[in-house]
Amino acid sequence: MKKGIKLITSVLGLSLLLVACTAAPKTGKMEKNQEKDMMETTEPAMDEKKDDTMMDKEKIDMTNSEMSSVFEYTDFDGNMVSSKDFEGKKVYIKYWASWCPICLGGLGDIDKLSTMDNDFVVLTVVTPGYKGEKTATEFKEWFNGLEYKNIKVLFDQDGKIAKELGVKGFPTSAYISSDGSLVKVSPGHFDNDAIIETFTSIK
Repeated sequence: MKKGIKLITSVLGLSLLLVACTAAPKTGKMEKNQEKDMMETTEPAMDEKKDDTMMDKEKIDMTNSEMSSVFEYTDFDGNMVSSKDFEGKKVYIKYWASWCPICLGGLGDIDKLSTMDNDFVVLTVVTPGYKGEKTATEFKEWFNGLEYKNIKVLFDQDGKIAKELGVKGFPTSAYISSDGSLVKVSPGHFDNDAIIETFTSIK
């Protein structure tokens, strides 16, 4: 009887050992899959962070020959507005859209900012023919019916410059230093205090 018990105990012990040995690789495989999943979800975030960091750290010289076309818009009368018009001045550019609720909600702020005595020029830009914006003619008719009389609106036809600046949505702000360099491009709405504060660190 005792020999039978010992035999059963030995068999059970060997079985458990075999189960443990075969289970170990499965656990290791699961950990590797989990690590892979974590990398797949974190890599895009790291790339986005890298892009943002590069945008913040690297100034894009808008006055050199390669980038000379970046700062060229047209006004309501069809006149060209270029970087040469603002040499030696800091410039704030706000990209927005007529269909964007956040943009419309911020028009009062930008209208007031345009009248304030700041050390930077305030411009706003829309993109006829790009990302659902009205045509230039339709936009002018629509905008002239609004109550904002101090906002300077320029046209970036088909979003050509927006694409070069990396504008992916509206509203988006671009900050340009007095030497004509693009210092920062920031998506989202910012109130006037935040915009003024940003320019305190821009020469």
